[in-house]
Order: sequence, then C-alpha cells, then structure tokens
Amino acid sequence: MTKFKLEVLADKYKIVCFPVDYNLDFAKLLSNSKKDFLNISQSSDELSIICNEEFQFESFTTDINVDIYNDKLKIEAGWKAFRILGTLDFGMVGVLSSILNLLAKKNISILAVSTYNTDYILVKEEKLREAINAIEDSNIAEFTEYRQY
Repeated sequence: MTKFKLEVLADKYKIVCFPVDYNLDFAKLLSNSKKDFLNISQSSDELSIICNEEFQFESFTTDINVDIYNDKLKIEAGWKAFRILGTLDFGMVGVLSSILNLLAKKNISILAVSTYNTDYILVKEEKLREAINAIEDSNIAEFTEYRQY
C-alpha cells in the first residue's frame, strides 16, 4: 500500500446535533464559515454539523424562536482533525480502514468523514499526539509539517 501524507488542520472542532426541524439559513452559514473544514449531515432524526469550535449558530437561524431549541442541542467540543492529502480515487481500497484499524488498536476513538476528494479523521484533542505517533510509527502514513501538538 502507498504511504499516504496526512495534514493536521489548525482549528479545533465541535460536533453539533440539532433537532431535525431546526431552521438554519444554509447559504448564509456556508458563506460565513471558515473554509478549512465544515461538514453538514442530515438524517430523518437529526441534523449534525462539524465546524470550527468558535462558530456560533444563532445568527444563522431562520427561526425567530431559536431559544426553544437551546436545551435540545447536543454539542461535543474538543476535536482535532487531520486529512489525507491529495485526491483519493474511488477505486482505492483500504485507505481509511488501515488508519482507523490502527487507531482502534490504540483505543483512540475517532469520527471519520469522507468527501468527494478525500477523508478526514477527527480525534479528541487530548488523543491527537498519541494518534500522530501511532500512525507515523506504523509507517502507513506520514504527516506534513505540523506544530507540536
């Protein structure tokens, strides 16, 4: 398997779970978000957004009664993200699983998100150094220059 290059993103992230009927102005949200990474997922019972920890949603709601939702929001902060650099072909098999299996063996919980071009892996901030060391020691991937985490 090819040795992949990974990049740690500078920001800290939070995962916010909204009630499915929470009204957000998505065009405004997208135009005002940091561009490094933002993920929006919706299912029949939730709307989840992964965004910069500093991001505030109150100004992006289209619901004048936003306060009724505050007690229904679930927020998990303190995540760091890294991504596989380059564009991954859909025919490539095992790229993400090789990293995730390694982290699972080290008892590091993850959240994985795939886009059209690549994969992102989020780990809790306090586990980032351990994740980096495990991946680099395994020789399946290497990180580009990064600050000391």
